[in-house]
Amino acid sequence: MNRAVRVAACSSLVLLATAGCSTTTAGVPVEAMMADVSSAAKTTAASPPDGLPPGRLGALLLSDDTISNIVGLPMQPTGSWKRPGAVVTLRDRNDCKVLTVSDQDLWTSDFTAYRQVAHQDSDEVNFFAWQGAATYEDTRTASRVFQRSINTGLQARCKTATLPAENDEQTTWRVDSLTVTGSALSVTLSEIRHQQMTGWRCSTRIRVQRNVMQRAGACQFGNPVATAQQMADLISDRIGG
Repeated sequence: MNRAVRVAACSSLVLLATAGCSTTTAGVPVEAMMADVSSAAKTTAASPPDGLPPGRLGALLLSDDTISNIVGLPMQPTGSWKRPGAVVTLRDRNDCKVLTVSDQDLWTSDFTAYRQVAHQDSDEVNFFAWQGAATYEDTRTASRVFQRSINTGLQARCKTATLPAENDEQTTWRVDSLTVTGSALSVTLSEIRHQQMTGWRCSTRIRVQRNVMQRAGACQFGNPVATAQQMADLISDRIGG
């Protein structure tokens, strides 16, 4: 894969969490995935009584320097979005797509503000990270949105799943670990291409806290678990209790 295609693959990763940006995986332009998004975020001037106001959402996300310190490499921004990607259908495993896909099905259109950003180490893309968050009208709404996609049924049906990669029939994702609670999801997956492990792994955390839902994760050749966990923990600290 040449550099341009590889960078495009990882730019789309923030929307399709594991679309794949190893040296063997084709990318999908962000513009194509965003083209059908038509639901604008709701806006409100009042702060929710039990949560953060929409205007504070940007302060929850980690800076490039913070991401670089976590990873141990200089990380540069690759994109920023103010609304989720268009709804994706993940072929025969759409029932597990929340493990790899960040689209409007996950976030819904009930948010009052939404931000998502992505980072990578270089054009070679040996390390990729993303973070996203949305505020909702109140804690009850945020919890409802989270549990709409993330619940005990997800754990039962997806904990040993192998998922297709969107727009790449040669690649699948093996679920290495999956933990689901009433307010958090953690998942780690390994890329398989042509029935061979590539060594590229991705780990994602999705949490609901107060009136905020956040999604943070990382991919690398190796073990991304600690990076994803630290990113999510720092964002949780900023949301507060």
